[in-house]
Amino acid sequence: SNELDGLHIHRYSTGSRVTSSSAVRNGGNGFLVDRATRDTLLRGDVSQHNAANGYLIDGRPLVSGASASGGSNLPSSGTVLEDSSATGNAHTSVLIEGGSGTVVESDQFCSPTTAIALRTGVSDSVVTGNYIDCDPRSGISVGPLAPGTVIFGNIVSRPSIGLLIR
Repeated sequence: SNELDGLHIHRYSTGSRVTSSSAVRNGGNGFLVDRATRDTLLRGDVSQHNAANGYLIDGRPLVSGASASGGSNLPSSGTVLEDSSATGNAHTSVLIEGGSGTVVESDQFCSPTTAIALRTGVSDSVVTGNYIDCDPRSGISVGPLAPGTVIFGNIVSRPSIGLLIR
């Protein structure tokens, strides 16, 4: 019941590990992995009834070109979300905005909208072994511009659109 996010892994964090934790009834996202992070692991976590997304993995670079402040123009990389769940969140169960090498594996999502969304700037991500239920509008949504994305072995139950690729 935090005003903003349940857990915020701040930019430039490297090697963060979050296991067997829960984020419930927060005013923002349940779990937020911020820009310019490296090698983040979320395992066995639960995100429920948050006002935004269950998990937001924001892998976009801090800047798109040269920066006077020296902000990184490299995307985040190596975030892994596994054996976790998201139910009853207001928006997407898992929203991935940019980043490289993100893995979403063996999770359970209950979403009325989109369960897993990979948006512009995502590259070389893997979505595998997930179970998606609760009649989502779309089970998995990819793109535009998400090169190298691999999706296999997921179960999407009763969606309007199982897999939406743009």
